[in-house]
Amino acid sequence: MKIVDFTKHKKEKDGVFTPDEILDGAKGDLENVIIIGEGNDGDMFFSSNMVDKGRLLLLVEEFKLYLMLGKMDNEDDY
Repeated sequence: MKIVDFTKHKKEKDGVFTPDEILDGAKGDLENVIIIGEGNDGDMFFSSNMVDKGRLLLLVEEFKLYLMLGKMDNEDDY
């Protein structure tokens, strides 16, 4: 699995991407997508194109493991 961390490519202006910039940057490169976020109103937001909820949960857990192990700090294949 290849993890591409868009935050590694910092913007020159303020170093922070907006959610729209992250989403625009991923267009055309993804087979499946899971979006987890917090709305401007503070409500939790979740959306995915994945029909298989078991596969979706497995992918979420894999990303959680990568985050906990600090493996999202580069773009290497894991």
